[in-house]
Amino acid sequence: STITSDDLLANSVLAFVDQRLVGVGLTVDDVVDDIWLSVHARGTGVGSELLSVLEKQIIGRGYQTARLRVLDENTRACRFYEKHGWLAGQRYLHERLGLKMINYSKALTNQA
Repeated sequence: STITSDDLLANSVLAFVDQRLVGVGLTVDDVVDDIWLSVHARGTGVGSELLSVLEKQIIGRGYQTARLRVLDENTRACRFYEKHGWLAGQRYLHERLGLKMINYSKALTNQA
């Protein structure tokens, strides 16, 4: 797999396998704002690599803690983040959609 950061959108990261786009991630400040992985790439390690690159972007901005939020019903994503050291926090309703959400955070110190 190849992970590249888009020059035009410095906060975005694209993941390719065999020259095929299989994942996209976006960070804003200390937040993993979005992460998407193709169904075919799940379980291959690409998602872990993509998340690691996103975390390093946040570290590069000087933050020691990263944040993200996920749909409460997305148990696969919750397990993925927890497996990678993210801790579940506040549960709440999405501000516009009324869906149940979970805030996650991860200490990024001693990672570079």
